[in-house]
Amino acid sequence: MSTLRGQRVIIASLFLPDSVYFGESNPSTPAPARLIPSFGQQQPKSIVDDLTDKQSRNATPTVRSPAQEAVNPFASLPVNQSRTRLTAHSFETLSHGPSSPSLRRRSSSRHHSERNRLACASGEPYHIEPNPHCNGGLKNAVDSVTSNKLKSKLWVGTLGTSTDTINQNQRRDIDNSFARLPYHPSLPVWVPDAEFQSCYAEFCHQVLWPCLHYAIPDAPKTKMFYESASFKQYVAVNQRFADAIIAVHQEGDIIWINDYHLMLLPSLLRSSGKISPSTPIGFFMHVAFPSSEIFRCLSVRQDLLRGLLGADLVGFQTANYARHFRQT
Repeated sequence: MSTLRGQRVIIASLFLPDSVYFGESNPSTPAPARLIPSFGQQQPKSIVDDLTDKQSRNATPTVRSPAQEAVNPFASLPVNQSRTRLTAHSFETLSHGPSSPSLRRRSSSRHHSERNRLACASGEPYHIEPNPHCNGGLKNAVDSVTSNKLKSKLWVGTLGTSTDTINQNQRRDIDNSFARLPYHPSLPVWVPDAEFQSCYAEFCHQVLWPCLHYAIPDAPKTKMFYESASFKQYVAVNQRFADAIIAVHQEGDIIWINDYHLMLLPSLLRSSGKISPSTPIGFFMHVAFPSSEIFRCLSVRQDLLRGLLGADLVGFQTANYARHFRQT
């Protein structure tokens, strides 16, 4: 740990510890909301649901939703009845008359007194609160490291809310505000909502996560799994993370990449030619890693493995997961 005292650590994770919400921090009580499927369409049946419905496959391990992603921002969106506004990864939409809806998350006592009330260059007020989609275990682990051991860090990730309606001036202002956060200095990665939707809800949750947890579907019902059309958006999101990190990278930085959402990022950074070959890159998988017999079912398995091999160090939760990776 002493080697980190004079170096900045760039922590790449899909969701930042904090997010931005436009409007007053304590808006008036909204009208009763109703649950409707994302984008006004019925959600496609996931692989996990398909497996759990099959009583004949009792040998298949029971698969639960990811522990750190208990709330999938795509699964169902509480929408105000007075104004329907469905977005790719909004958490809750509230209507306040003719103005644009403001986004609000569930209340949280942690850092509640440290809420930031700010205003964009356009004059529209916004505030910063803890991100409900952030990997809580990762954030708490980083926060537990004292400042004398880790003096400088930079989080890189998405806000976890709809961003298509945020203009360029607002984005610059938010970038500056997040860079000055005392506890979690951050660099937001701006991803179009539709691109994020396809990457996160389709490839990550319906293809990659089930495979990593030994859930292989029956053909031919799951064409998405074997052809992985949404993999293009997964690549695009990883490339946006790479571009963001390259833009702020400094000599001596240590890059720490987290979880299966960013498995291509180590290789993208290495192959860019803009990161020094001596730059340490680490990757930690916060979920399981299956045996080679399971992982080989992924049509994009070679791309994912090559992506991880761009890291100097790859970490797993258990020795068995590490052994599976070595044997794949």
